[in-house]
Amino acid sequence: MRAGETTQRLGVLAAWRDTELFTERERAALALAEATTAPEDAAAQESADTARRALDDDQISAVIWVAITINAFNRVSILSKHPVRDLLTVGRSPV
Repeated sequence: MRAGETTQRLGVLAAWRDTELFTERERAALALAEATTAPEDAAAQESADTARRALDDDQISAVIWVAITINAFNRVSILSKHPVRDLLTVGRSPV
């Protein structure tokens, strides 16, 4: 939110396919991020192909690396049973 993102867009992020709040480039990046985490199948390849039409090589690389990094942190957190903290209750501002 500090970067200017709205609560409305953040609130519907999980349902990005069902809203018109995201641009074509954002939708391509979101689809590519999901394809990076999903098993390789026709839908994942279609998302990658769509991203190639909307994003340049550097943007594609950035989306893939960000998705992989988030997945890695999530897997470590899940497997280690790391507790999720509410940053607002521990006196820190959310990022």
